[in-house]
Amino acid sequence: MQRNPWLVGSVALLAGIAIGRLAAPDSPGTSESTATTTTSSSSSATVAVEGACATLRALTVNPELPGVFEGGNFLCVDFNGLDLSMANFDRAYLVGASFFRAFHRNASFVGADLREGNLMDANLAVVDFARADLIGAQLPCGSEFQTPMLRRNFTAADLSSYEAGGCVSIGGGRLDRASFTGADLENVWIVFESLVGADFTDANLRGVVFMNLEGQEERRPEGVIWSNTICPDGVNSGTQGCDDHLLQD
Repeated sequence: MQRNPWLVGSVALLAGIAIGRLAAPDSPGTSESTATTTTSSSSSATVAVEGACATLRALTVNPELPGVFEGGNFLCVDFNGLDLSMANFDRAYLVGASFFRAFHRNASFVGADLREGNLMDANLAVVDFARADLIGAQLPCGSEFQTPMLRRNFTAADLSSYEAGGCVSIGGGRLDRASFTGADLENVWIVFESLVGADFTDANLRGVVFMNLEGQEERRPEGVIWSNTICPDGVNSGTQGCDDHLLQD
């Protein structure tokens, strides 16, 4: 049988990891491809997923062996609704992948490529997105970001051109050196534990309130980069920054 030119990737399954059915959705010129594995006593097994995208039907992650996805290629793979607690997606290629309503408590996406990914309605409690590429990704947002136990790490993450839309709040943890260049964050609360070096060049911050994890307004977030930024009071930052143009009660 001729192999489909769209090779989504493969993942090494260590002992104690069980993955259920993998299926590539039907599309013109693409036949459904499935692969099933069960827990093995051998050191590893491999599942190859063919097709432009694939759907992961079932998954069990052994917290003692969380690195099963590390560095893997999961282009537009569907992880919707799965429990991915403790899973390690560090440096994984996840462009267009969907994690809608998935559970990610204590998961790690350090250095992962999540461009155009769908994380809407996902539980992202204590998730590490340090150095992740999140350009075009859909992230959950709302008042839940104010809860300290839901801390997230976005240190040096790329959120350029992020559009907050109808979000009440974004962030919820460390935002040091995170890039919000060109982002539209109008009328949201930016909730953070630390914000040193965050870049708001060309960003729209009209109506933005900076808040700490306890829900208290931060008068002057320190170490922030302002450049051609629309400040919370609507004034352009110019060369003076936004320190004197933040919203006050």
